[in-house]
Amino acid sequence: MAQYKLKLLKNIGLEKQKSVLDVGCGDLEIVKNLFFENYTGVDISAQAVANGKTKFPHFDFYNFELEKEKITNADTVLCLDVLIHQPTKQSYDELIKFVTTKANKRVVISGYERQSDSSHMCFFYENIKESLEKTKLFKYIYKVGEYRGLGMYVADKGELLETNMPNDINNETIDEALKIKTINNDLLLETVTFSRVNFAWYTKHYPRLYEYPWFLEKLGRDLEGVKIADFGAGVTPLPLQLAQRGANVFTIDKHEIKRDIKHIEKANEWGFFDYSVLDSAVQSYNQALDEHTFEKESLDVWYSISVVEHMPAFVRRVIFKIMADSLRSGGRLFLTIDLVKNSNKLWNMAEGKIVEDENEHGTFESFISELEELGFEIEEKEIYRMPKDERVDIAMISGIKKGSN
Repeated sequence: MAQYKLKLLKNIGLEKQKSVLDVGCGDLEIVKNLFFENYTGVDISAQAVANGKTKFPHFDFYNFELEKEKITNADTVLCLDVLIHQPTKQSYDELIKFVTTKANKRVVISGYERQSDSSHMCFFYENIKESLEKTKLFKYIYKVGEYRGLGMYVADKGELLETNMPNDINNETIDEALKIKTINNDLLLETVTFSRVNFAWYTKHYPRLYEYPWFLEKLGRDLEGVKIADFGAGVTPLPLQLAQRGANVFTIDKHEIKRDIKHIEKANEWGFFDYSVLDSAVQSYNQALDEHTFEKESLDVWYSISVVEHMPAFVRRVIFKIMADSLRSGGRLFLTIDLVKNSNKLWNMAEGKIVEDENEHGTFESFISELEELGFEIEEKEIYRMPKDERVDIAMISGIKKGSN
């Protein structure tokens, strides 16, 4: 569990904050593995405070009950696994007030979202998100993780931090997307955060505002041990988010452009990227997908975000056959595709060039038929019309591989 929280704190950029106030720092088991410019630890345990001062003499540590007046504000306040131990509603409310008012910009906090089977040391008073909303101090409040029955949330007081990189989407576009009912706001904001922290940008390609949250919502948050493969990954936060959820992730991309983490902030979403430099739970292959890449029935999930429509139809069908063969019975397939604007025709361009005759390339309906012929039971097949100034519309498809008779 400590490793999960450590990875998540890195992925949401805690180390990039200029100052961090850790309320309930305890034994520093997690934060000792993070690097901070300015860190203050607070705890009710005199021993924890003394140990912190010994281990990290260049940081400040205070006893929460005896030295509260000495505790100054910080850009980010971290408070994990503390709210659930408050013995009264009054102490719970007082801690919420302290944490939220001491934060100049952001709060990272965990707490119960619903009543649980509490021990004599754990207490539920109200949903943690509702507690944050009641303060009226935050513009964005969104869930980024969960563990041991707790939800972990980020609450930002001001605008999302833009990176000013050439390929970073602007916050105004994100804010407009958050008003769209079909988009899961928590998952969109989580995805933006993961992407900006790890790559310094979130893609400007508008359909990704729909596609990424849709896919994550379908899979859920508990993916421990699930084997997931991404066809044509490019540069995307999804493999990192899946690994954060416990999945074993494989990315396949044969693109000749190789993206280096040292220069990733100037890149875009096209090209091969080795995700293992960020998370060892992701294995990345810079090669074409063929029948030897994965053993038969070895994967639980295949997904591909707007890739297969950019290749000739006969190649696409070969890829689908490989996906079907490598999925276990009951395995799941998730695909998003671009469509010609205001039509059901598959987008017929790849890197600025026409792929093939449009009649050969196919339609949304023929695309679905190709999957069904391979034994996929289609669960969802929805077309989403993008704003009029976007070049394409999109479709999102999910299916299950039927068991053999």
